[in-house]
Order: sequence, then structure tokens, then C-alpha cells
Amino acid sequence: QYSDHTGIPETVLPTTSDHTSAMVSEIAATDVPTPVVTRTPIADQAAEAVSRYWKLVNNRNYDSAWRLLSEGFRKRKHNGDYYHYKDTYVEINLCSVETIKIETIAQHDRSAIVSAHMSYITGSVCDDRRDFVFDFTLTRESHVTAWKIDVVSPVANRDIVLDGMAKCDDAMAAVVPSSLNVRTGPGAGRSGEPLYPIQSYLQKNECVTATATNAGRSWVRISNTPRGGAEGGWVAASFLEFGNTHPKRTSLSVVAEPTPPPTAPPLSANMLQPIGIEYLGSAEYVCYDIKGDSGPELALQMDSLGPYDSDGNKTWAVASLQFVISGGTCYSDGTVDLSDVTVSLNSTITMPCWYPSAGTIPTEISKFDNLMKLIALHELKHVDIAWQWARVLEEQLKNSNTCDQEILNTIYNQVWDDEEAAQDAYHASPDGQIISYP
Repeated sequence: QYSDHTGIPETVLPTTSDHTSAMVSEIAATDVPTPVVTRTPIADQAAEAVSRYWKLVNNRNYDSAWRLLSEGFRKRKHNGDYYHYKDTYVEINLCSVETIKIETIAQHDRSAIVSAHMSYITGSVCDDRRDFVFDFTLTRESHVTAWKIDVVSPVANRDIVLDGMAKCDDAMAAVVPSSLNVRTGPGAGRSGEPLYPIQSYLQKNECVTATATNAGRSWVRISNTPRGGAEGGWVAASFLEFGNTHPKRTSLSVVAEPTPPPTAPPLSANMLQPIGIEYLGSAEYVCYDIKGDSGPELALQMDSLGPYDSDGNKTWAVASLQFVISGGTCYSDGTVDLSDVTVSLNSTITMPCWYPSAGTIPTEISKFDNLMKLIALHELKHVDIAWQWARVLEEQLKNSNTCDQEILNTIYNQVWDDEEAAQDAYHASPDGQIISYP
């Protein structure tokens, strides 16, 4: 469910528009107009109190975070019950929370308003990202006591990407990755979710409407799709950017999930994993199950059930890649420190999985095992190429030492283009040619 042979930003490069910073912006507030950031004591910084609160929540230090809430907030929202407060985070399966940007709107002697753009990662397998913008009202008893969060008002709930909605109406949602599989139900076979077949695909910046969601609100059913085969299918919600007037996921109707097709279990006590999957080593992978006893039967199954690549072509296997950008500090006085920026890579390889029956001819098993070895080497090469360009992107971001959105977008887009060119060059090389089977 990521992009095929490409990378997309999980978080977005810094900007002052609605597409806000992917790098953690730790705003150092100061009342002194000087080119050097002067950090005043914590008690004087309302924004620091908000930042500190979310760091505690991210570290699951709920007891300390509770102490940063005012007595009034605790009573109004949680009846003064700490365990009720803690359970609100536990129940949404909060994996992590990142402060994208914090900005002081107003600060007086005993009251302040701070705006914060937050990114939540939730779900049973930590694959659902949702971004929020909150306004925090803070109070304190005197100018030497600590700030306490008194009121939290949601301003927006949106997934932030690089200009994804530029081509879509505000009432629709834009596709984030370069290629996104559309499935018959809400699940790609990852840990804790069922595996539904692929029915079609979407491409980057194509527009759809989400009409319903699953119980976990991590997948949405779509309509108004650019190709008929995708109509009524399901996609992972975290790979869509929702327009400002598109219904929020929380307001979509929850529908019963279709019954997933049965998966092929191992038919022998000795067959604990599908043929040849060990060639992937420790790489993350998902399976689509195929059945048959001969090469031609298996090839037909792979032709029918395999994933789509970023050009919309059916393939037997796909390396799905996603760049993840984190770190960096953009200070309120305009100075920048990107020395700790990191670019990592999320990768998942979609592979055919075959459990041969007890009577299968050994030579057929051997042929398929060799095919799986070649496929694994091919897709792992795509992952390796993406890692090379992740390191290039990291180096260029550090060298830029700027939070200027236009410059950062130019860097990112150029690396994106170069990475895709490198992947295409590998496909055109002798080592990247189509594998013959059976």
C-alpha cells in the first residue's frame, strides 16, 4: 500500500502554508528582537509547556503529562480521574505522536494561546497517520509558576502532504503515493489484518471520494474513481490527503467488512512458510496466495492476483517504498539547524506465496524456488537503490540548512526524479530484465 519503486514523504517539508513542516519545529519564543535565539526560563514559555506535554505523551509518561493539565481541565474532560485520561490514549492505540509545529499566538502574564500541529500514528499495527491542529489555552497562577493547559480546541484534522490537493476538489481526497493498490476489502495481509485481493489501482494525485470506513477507521471505501475497476474498492486511509470540505473519517459510516477469501494454509507440518520466501531475509513482506501444481497454473495465478506497479501494469511482485523525513529545527528568529535531519526508508515487498500439495512433482517445486530467489534479488535491489537515494536526500537537506519551502521542495523533487531514473535504469539493465517462468 505504499508507492512502487519510489519514495514519498511520510511527513512534509517545512512551510508556513497549510502544508506544514515535516521536520520537528521547536519554536524558541523570545521577546528580544535579536538574531540570536535567547531561551527564557521554562516558566515564561507557554509553547515549551505544550511541547513538553506531547513529548511526555509520546513517551507514554502519562502521569507527568497529567500534571501539566490544569485542575479545571482535568475536571471538565475527565472528572478528575487520571485513569480515564490515560485510557483515552490507550483506546485509540496511540503508537506515537510528533510535534510538527508549535507557534505562540498570544502570551500575557497569566494566560496564553499556543497553536500546535500534531501528527498521530495509531492503529493495531501503527499504520494510520492522522494530523491535527489544536489551539491550546494555557493559564498560570503568577509569572514565576509553570504554565498549565486549560482548554484544547481542535482547529483542523487533515493529512498533510506535498501539494497533493492541488489537482483535486476540496470535497475529494488525493492519492499520496505514486501507486496505490485498491483492494476488495480493508486489509493488505499485514499483522493483525485480513488479506483482500487487489481489484485495481490509483496513481499519485488522482482524486477519489471516501464513502465509508472500517471499524478501526484505518481503511476507507472509495467512489468517484478515475477508473471503473477501482469503484467501490478499499484503500488505506493514511495514503490519502483529504480536502478541507471532504467528510472527516470520524463522520463516515462504519460498514461491515466483506468476508475475506480463505488463505492457503501450510499443507504439511514441515512446510511452515511458503516456497522460497526465505530469500527475502529480514525484509518486510506481504503475500498473495497462489494455488496449483504446475508452472503454467502458478503463472496464471500470479498474472491474475499479482499487484500493480506505478505505471498501472500487473506484476508478479512489487517493492513498495516510502521515505521518512525527521529531525531538524526551525527557530522563531529565522535561524535553522538541520544537522540532525534523518531520512529513513519504509519498505514492503509483495510476493506470491505457494504451499505445494503433498503430491507436487519435486522439479516443479525446485523451479518455483529458483523463481522466488530471482524475484527476491530483484526486489531487494529496488530497496537498495531507494536507500542510496534516501542517503542523498538526507545529505542535501542537511547541506541546504534552510526551512524555505520552495528550496526544500526543489531538493525533494529532484531527488525523487533521480531515484525514479535510477530504478528505471536498473530495469533496463541486463540484471533487471524480466524473469522467465516456467
